[in-house]
Amino acid sequence: MRALLICVGSRGDNEPFASLAATLIANGCEVDMFVQSDAIQLVPPPNGPLLRCHELPFTQMDFYRYVSNPSHGQDHSNPRVKFLGIITDCIGELVLPCTKAVLDVAKERKPDVILASSLSRQLAMAVGDEMGSTICWVQLQPLTPTKHYPHYSQHDSFIDALLAMDTNADSLESSFGEKNIETYCELERYQYEFLKE
Repeated sequence: MRALLICVGSRGDNEPFASLAATLIANGCEVDMFVQSDAIQLVPPPNGPLLRCHELPFTQMDFYRYVSNPSHGQDHSNPRVKFLGIITDCIGELVLPCTKAVLDVAKERKPDVILASSLSRQLAMAVGDEMGSTICWVQLQPLTPTKHYPHYSQHDSFIDALLAMDTNADSLESSFGEKNIETYCELERYQYEFLKE
């Protein structure tokens, strides 16, 4: 099997993807892994023909260019839409310009599956559409903060949410009910519209 991993984000995204790459390699899979330049040290050491690492030409610090002045959502009353404007700028200005480089590797290696982190999802979809490859989106946490997953900088809310979480499977399923699905659908629509512009 050949896998193409595209990971964009913080260490909390890159480390699990590096571990996934190591596991795939240990099971005989050929892996091409794209990571941003400040995460390259997390990638497993070269393993002959089984692992090829590709550097994306930006770092996590580059994301902060868009925090103070997002091009979309800045005047919206919903803070999640404002945050999504920042994320959309990061995707549109940093991630999507890498499409050709990723597609060139995909055309050469012909992956059976493409695995993408949250911030690389649109890039993976573009490459997967072109290649006819299966795409798996690995979302390790919600893209925007929620009541159940507040932003970690909101320390008290974050700790309170963790302590209040009921780990009963039925309770977890009901806590992500219809209202949350509506919210995520609305945020997906905004992101789509922002990227389209």
